[in-house]
Amino acid sequence: MKKAVALVLALVMAATVLLTGCGQQNGQNKDSSAGSTSGSDAKDQITIRYGSADAPDLGFVKGIYAFKDYVEEASNGSIKVDTYINGVLGGDRELCEAMQIETCDMAVVMGGILANYNPQFNIFQVPFLFDNKQACYDAMDGAFGEKMSELVDQLNFKCLGWADGNTYHIAYSGKPITTISGLSGMKIRVPEIQMDIDFFSALGATPTPVSFSETYTALEQKVVDGLEMPIEQMYCSKFMEAVDCITYTGHLEGAFPILMSTACWNKLSDEQKQIVTDGVKKQIEVNRESAKTAEETYIQEFVDKGGTVVELDAGELDKMKSIGEEITAKYVDQIGQDLIDLARSFD
Repeated sequence: MKKAVALVLALVMAATVLLTGCGQQNGQNKDSSAGSTSGSDAKDQITIRYGSADAPDLGFVKGIYAFKDYVEEASNGSIKVDTYINGVLGGDRELCEAMQIETCDMAVVMGGILANYNPQFNIFQVPFLFDNKQACYDAMDGAFGEKMSELVDQLNFKCLGWADGNTYHIAYSGKPITTISGLSGMKIRVPEIQMDIDFFSALGATPTPVSFSETYTALEQKVVDGLEMPIEQMYCSKFMEAVDCITYTGHLEGAFPILMSTACWNKLSDEQKQIVTDGVKKQIEVNRESAKTAEETYIQEFVDKGGTVVELDAGELDKMKSIGEEITAKYVDQIGQDLIDLARSFD
């Protein structure tokens, strides 16, 4: 029944957003917050539909709200941003498809999901690509980020920047995992990305692709034993309520592209494009500020409620990195060694 209700709601929302795309609104859909002093008639107002599969408290979703506030104020009412959070318009794959058929205008998605369009985007699933978060920031703000943005633009999306999805670890129920061998046979929820599946298979686990929206139920009903995900994302999506152990692995840094459909971008005036660009800078600033303290805050709450946290020793972490290198080697021809080298040059 819940699935049926969710499907009906999603269809109703999709039908609604189809009528109010990135373009001019009619008088009936005028944003009342613009006011008569905004200098912008309703017929001249652009509405940007901004989607995310994630929870409102997540750092990069807080950034989306900051984008909305900035753009609406800076544009003096000529741009309205409607946010569709918590998977209202679907998961990352559906959001990308919606932007291509112009039923969604902007979204933040996993970088690796774009491998469905170009296998070079598997680079975002390369285990231990970055040594730490600062190296990831430096890469995404530098030549590597510029190169990846160019590749995004070739997919009929406009890449406006890179959100911080935070650092990935493994959470599960059962005996605390202190060695790689402890993962043997464990059913780990992974996204529908082949490189993730290959990596966890090589670790001895049983990777199980489950949609994001079904993850809590899968944990609760023991369809899976655990998952790999940033602590911030696990906490804000309530997944930490369904596990009792976390092992720090730091095997991925989440670099998530901030996308706009090319059709929507082309409808903006030069002035509006600059406002949107500046709004994304504000979004990234708020996102990163939130990410600084999120992991520490949420892990402490997890421990306070009786959760167990494990740190792998250096030897076990080296084993995991070595397995990661073996998997990466299988994807070098798809990704390009030059691209991998460029990313790692910022470590």
